[in-house]
Amino acid sequence: MGTCADGDVILKTAKQKFTKARLKARLKLNYFTTMPKLKTRRAAAKRFRRSGSGKIMRRKAFKNHLLERKDQDRKRKLSKVAVVHESDVRNVERMMPYL
Repeated sequence: MGTCADGDVILKTAKQKFTKARLKARLKLNYFTTMPKLKTRRAAAKRFRRSGSGKIMRRKAFKNHLLERKDQDRKRKLSKVAVVHESDVRNVERMMPYL
């Protein structure tokens, strides 16, 4: 690595020399040619998981409060995970692109 008379940094490689301006141009080109990363909805990431067979799993509702009036069988069934319905799978996959 060295410097020019005008203060630009030169990176010496086996084949080329790059000044700061050329490096910036290459980075800018790379920025516009690569696809941007997709963000995951964090709320969805906390609620859904992928099963071993590839299905999307979710928690069942109605097991947060007022549990004294619900019988044991009902609470036990509500503790299990459920499969997301096929009509909702597309929306969940959009919220979590890397699921």
